[in-house]
Amino acid sequence: KALAEHATVAKLDLTGGTETGMLAAAAASRNLARVCMELGGNAPVLVFADADLEQAVNGVAFGAFVASGQTCISAKRVLVQEALLPAFRERLVAKAKGIVLGDPMAAGTQM
Repeated sequence: KALAEHATVAKLDLTGGTETGMLAAAAASRNLARVCMELGGNAPVLVFADADLEQAVNGVAFGAFVASGQTCISAKRVLVQEALLPAFRERLVAKAKGIVLGDPMAAGTQM
């Protein structure tokens, strides 16, 4: 609260829960500080039957595994239309199995 209310803060950027975001925005408004926030939940990735299968698999894999899944925007929930599910699952599992795990300092390591 003290940081958000401080007179020298021109912009507040916050990632956190919705309630905390509301409190921080109210505090920042006292000095007309600009506010940018990513709050609460995690929206699902939706994959419909008419999607380009390879593009969908690559997008979900990137969203799930970028930075080892340690980001606030990682793809944690994937909803796939039933007609596409078997093919999607098969390709996503194959992609995940192909990721090279290991020492982050080793040249061939992907995660």
